Amino acid sequence: MDGIIGGVDGAYGKGGHFTGISGVLGMAGRPVADILTIIRNETHGYTKEMIDDQSANALALFISEGLIDMQQWISETGEVVQGDLENGRPHFEALCAICHGLKGQKINFNTPQKPHYLGEASRQNPWEVLHKIRNGHPGEQMINTRSLPIQSQIDILKFVQKLSQ
Repeated sequence: MDGIIGGVDGAYGKGGHFTGISGVLGMAGRPVADILTIIRNETHGYTKEMIDDQSANALALFISEGLIDMQQWISETGEVVQGDLENGRPHFEALCAICHGLKGQKINFNTPQKPHYLGEASRQNPWEVLHKIRNGHPGEQMINTRSLPIQSQIDILKFVQKLSQ
C-alpha cells in the first residue's frame, strides 16, 4: 500500500473504529450544496429526522473545507514525518497541557489498572489525534487549533508522539 488511504481501506476500514464509509476526502473543496445533496440522496439516506438541516449543513461545510489529506504528514506506519517536535512543544504547553498535563498523563483514556495516555494514543492512532488537535473533540471541552497553521498542528502531534516513551 502506498501511503494512507481513506475510507474502507484506511485507518477506520476495520477494527473498533470501523465506519463502512468509503471515504469523503475526494469531496474536499466541492460546493457545500452539492455535498448536502449527496448527504440527503437515496444512497446515503440521511433524512431530516436523522440529521437536522443545520447539522447537515455543518457536516457538508466540514467535508468541503475541513478535511486534509494526512498522508503527506503521517507515514503508513503512523510516524509523523513532517513535524518538528521542538516547534510543537510551546504550542502543546500553552494550549494542551492545561488539561493533558505537561507529560500528557493528566487524562487517562482507559482504567487505572491499564492506563492509556495521550502519547500512546498518538502513536497508536495519529490520524485520530491529529483530527482532534485540529477540530477538538465533540462533547468534551477540548479546543480546536484551527487558528494555527497546519504545520503547527503537525508539530504538536510530533511532540505528543514523544510523550511517555
